[in-house]
Amino acid sequence: MIVMKKIFTILSLVVATASFAQSPVINGIYSPTEGWGPIRGTGTQAGASNGWSGTDAIALYTTNDANYYYFGAQCKAASWMQFMFVVNTKAGGDSTDPWGRVIKYRQTNLPDYIFRGDIAQTNYAQFQGWTGTAWHRWDPATSTYVSSDINANASGTEVKGTFNSNDSGFIEIRVPKAAISGSPSALDVQFIIGGNDGSHGIFDAIPNETNGTSWSSPGNATIATSYITNIAMPASLGFLKGDIKNNVANITWLSTTEVNFSHYDVEASVNTLEWTKVASVTAKGSNSNYSASTAITKNTWYRLKLVDKDGAYTYSNSILLRTSTRKSLELMNNPTKDIIRVSINNEVNTNYVAELFTQDGKRVASQSYQHISGTSIFTIKAPKTAGLYYLRFSNNGLVSDVLKVQVD
Repeated sequence: MIVMKKIFTILSLVVATASFAQSPVINGIYSPTEGWGPIRGTGTQAGASNGWSGTDAIALYTTNDANYYYFGAQCKAASWMQFMFVVNTKAGGDSTDPWGRVIKYRQTNLPDYIFRGDIAQTNYAQFQGWTGTAWHRWDPATSTYVSSDINANASGTEVKGTFNSNDSGFIEIRVPKAAISGSPSALDVQFIIGGNDGSHGIFDAIPNETNGTSWSSPGNATIATSYITNIAMPASLGFLKGDIKNNVANITWLSTTEVNFSHYDVEASVNTLEWTKVASVTAKGSNSNYSASTAITKNTWYRLKLVDKDGAYTYSNSILLRTSTRKSLELMNNPTKDIIRVSINNEVNTNYVAELFTQDGKRVASQSYQHISGTSIFTIKAPKTAGLYYLRFSNNGLVSDVLKVQVD
C-alpha cells in the first residue's frame, strides 16, 4: 500500500508524444510495416555522402491516411541543420524561401507549401503555405494559416528525427490534410537538407540539385528546379465500422478518394502484432461503400490495407470487435519484453498522461496520448530491466487506472 500511495501522489511535467494506430508513428524510426510503400525518390548515389558538408539525402517516402499526409526521408545531416519538404499541388506558388535563405525556387510549378523542421529535434518546426501574396504559418490551434510565428511541433508529436553517432537517420512528419487545400490525391514533392540561417542554401536534395559550395556569396546561393512529380496518394476513407451478428464480424467502410487504386485487404489480429488477411475487395471508385464478413470467435482487431495499383499501400486505423466484456484500459501483452500495448476503450476524446513506475515508486517513463473516441492502442517502450512495473493513466490530474506490467 505504501508503494501504491507513492505512485498516486507523484505529480510531473511530461513531454507530449502520440501514436496513431496503423499509420506512420512519428518517432523518427522508419518501419516498412507502417505503410510507407515504395521509395518515391533517391539521391544521385543513394547511400554515399553526396551532399555538401557531410550531408546526404538518401530516400524519400510519402503516404497518407484519412487525416494526415506523411513525409519521410532517410538522410545524413548534422544536428544543427534543418530539413524541408517542398510541396506543389497546383499552379501558382512562390519563388522565394519563406525563411530568407539563399534558395530560389525555379520549378515549372512553384511551391505552395514548405514544411521545415530541426534535425536536432528541439521540437521546433514550421508549416508554411503560400496565400497568393505571402507565406503564412500553419496554426494547429485554429487550423488556419496566420502571419504570426507559430511552432507547428510545439507538442513534439508532428515532427521527429532519430540519428546515430554518424549523423545518419530518418526524419518524418505528418501534416493535417486541412493544411493542404483541397486534400489532393497527388503531390509534387522535393526533400531538401539546409542550414539553420539565411546564409545557407541547399546542402543536398531529392531530386538532386547543385548544392552550395561555400559559406559565403556566391557559393552559398542555390536554386531548386525539380520535384518527384505526381506522387499518387493511396485511397482515403470516410469511415471504418464493424459489428458482430451470429458469430460473424461485419466490416463496413466508405472511401472518399481512390486514384490509381487497386483493392482493399481486410486484415485481422487478436494482439495487433500478427495480422492475417481474411478478405480482399476490389476498388469501385471514390465515394463508394464497401463491406466484408468473416467468422469471429474472440476479441479481434480489424484494419484495412489500402493497396494502390503501383504497389504503394497504407493502413487504416484499427477497430476492435469484442465478443467478451469490455474494459476501458486493458493490457494486450503481459508479460512483455519490448513494447507495452494497452487497448483504450472510451467513447469520449481524452488526453491521457501515462506514467510508468518501478515497485518502489520511481518514475522511469512518461508519455502523453491523445485518444480519439472509440477504441485505440497506446504503446510505450518497456524498460530494459526486468521486473514488475505500474503503468498509471490519468486525465486532467485524475487517475483513471493503474495497470500491473511484468517485463521479462
